[in-house]
Order: sequence, then C-alpha cells, then structure tokens
Amino acid sequence: MPRRLTLPLLLALSTLGLLHLAAACGGGGGGGGGCSPAFDDACVCADPEGATCDPDVDFPCSCTLEDNNSPANNSPANNSPANSPNNSPDGNNASPPSPDNAGLTFVATYPDGARLQFPSNPRGFIPTFTGDGHLVVLLCALSDPTCEAPVWIGAPDRDDPAQWSASGSSPAPIQGPFGPTITLRGLPAGTFRVMIAEDSAASRARGKAWTDGRAGAGRPWGGVVSTMDLLLSDQDPDVGFNPPPAPREITLTADNVTDLGTIDLGHFFEEDISPTPQGEEGLLVVASSSTGGLRLIDLERRDLLTAPGGGLDHVLQDADGDPIEGTICNLLPGPDDL
Repeated sequence: MPRRLTLPLLLALSTLGLLHLAAACGGGGGGGGGCSPAFDDACVCADPEGATCDPDVDFPCSCTLEDNNSPANNSPANNSPANSPNNSPDGNNASPPSPDNAGLTFVATYPDGARLQFPSNPRGFIPTFTGDGHLVVLLCALSDPTCEAPVWIGAPDRDDPAQWSASGSSPAPIQGPFGPTITLRGLPAGTFRVMIAEDSAASRARGKAWTDGRAGAGRPWGGVVSTMDLLLSDQDPDVGFNPPPAPREITLTADNVTDLGTIDLGHFFEEDISPTPQGEEGLLVVASSSTGGLRLIDLERRDLLTAPGGGLDHVLQDADGDPIEGTICNLLPGPDDL
C-alpha cells in the first residue's frame, strides 16, 4: 500500500460596520457651543471628516448620537490616547472604550520550546515567533469558550510606552522569557474569558492583519486571527505538539487595573481550509537526498506511488527498460529526507 502523505504548511508559506452620526460644526467655533445640535461643553463635536471644531483640541470626538440625541462616551477623559486602544494605529476594528474604564496589564512572552511544534527541516523558514508582531486582546463571555462573538476587542499601541513598554527608543520585542509590559484601559467591567493573540508580521504582510476586516466574525477568536498568528496557551510546545489555545478567566473591575501576570503565546494558529481542496490529475516528482531516488506524488490522491517491484524510489527508464542517466540541476530541501 502507498504511504499517506501528510500535507505540509503550504498555504501559509507560499466591519461589523458602525454607523456614527457626527454633529455638524456650526459657524460659532469650537466646543459644544459651536456644534449643531448643541451639546454640553464636555463634548467636542466632529464634522463628517473627523476634524474637531476647536483647533486647540488635538483629539477627535465623533459625538455619536444615541436615541435620546445625547453624546455617548465622548468626554475628553474617555477619548484620550493614553486610555483608549481604539485610538491606536490598530484601532480601526477595536471596540469603543467602555465608561467602566477597567484596565488590564500583562507581560507577553514566548514559551520554552517555541518552534518545536514544526518539523525540523522547515523550522527555520517559518516566519513566526519573531517578536515583532502586534497584540490583540479579546474579552469573551464565559459561555463562549472559543470567542466566536467577542464582547470587547482591542489592541495596544506599540508606539505608546503607556500601553506597550519600550526598550530604549523602540517597543520592547516579544521574546522568551522576557517581553513587553502591556497595559490597556477603557475595558468593560465583568468576568470574562480573555484571549490574547499576536498578529504576526508575516500575516500582516500577507494582507491578513486583524484590522483588515471582520468578515470572519462568528468563527473562533472573532475571525481576526489568521495563519502565522500566535495565541495564548498554557502548555509549552514540544516536538510535534502544538499546544492548544487556552483563554484565561478574569474579573475586571471599574477604574481598576487587573494584573494577568506573564502570559505565553505558544499556539501556532492555522486557518481551517475545510473542505479539503479538490485534487488534480498529475504527478509531482521529488528527489530523495538520502537515497538518491525519485519519488512520485499522485496529486489527485495525495499519495506516494509505490515503484514497480516495491519501495518508493522510482528509476527512470527508456522504452527498452534501461535506466536513463542524467543530472538533477537543482534541489529544494523539503521535510525529513525529501
């Protein structure tokens, strides 16, 4: 019987729209008195382009209107960059800051054995555990173990030392056993499952940054993680073992910062490509560096074909059955002995 060929990581290597009604700026200048309809002075209204009425105010305020036509959470305190990950470069898909103003802090690291879950040959070529990704935090209901419907989602600003600690003049890299101290505010109060993901530089380069759309909402982890990203886990990777994602239970209280401690990003995430792509007719020929023979992969069945007489190594023959001698111009290393 031919051996079953397991598929390597080929694919990886090769908004909920929010309607904002902005109060128009009147001719009277800045502050609440210059907005129409008029609001109290605690709100700085923005025009549809996001510019504030008051040139002395350096933060935008969308003046989102509730049914009672009052501003919602648009006070300067709730929109300051230090308090709101929604104002970070990653904030396009972030949840709005909560008036509870709960906080969360943790140290993000890689676990012992990072990369051991990958086969030895391609291990050095898989661009993950590189320390230069962005972080995404998801708060989920206790009844939602895989966080298909996040209650809150946001990202710390790597360039803000109040949210992401610095190393010299640069953001501290994620590494093991050390990493950046992350602090987020503006979170809702309550008891949640929390999942933390590293939005890797590799997935971002492939157009798969978590801010590139929420079309995956309803899938695990809010649909905002993609192949090459890393997730919080409570076990270390080992040879052939990719630790499962493990959200933690946490209780956040209003106007208080809760310390989650040091967390390990050990689960390597791969997108589900089910159903299995349809096979195609054809053969893929590979050379074995250990035996010097050629092996044939049936692309329709995804199987190694057994050679005449047994074994896996095929010999090229001419019409008379004589071996054909030649030279292989180039070899691309593959997993194991391929």
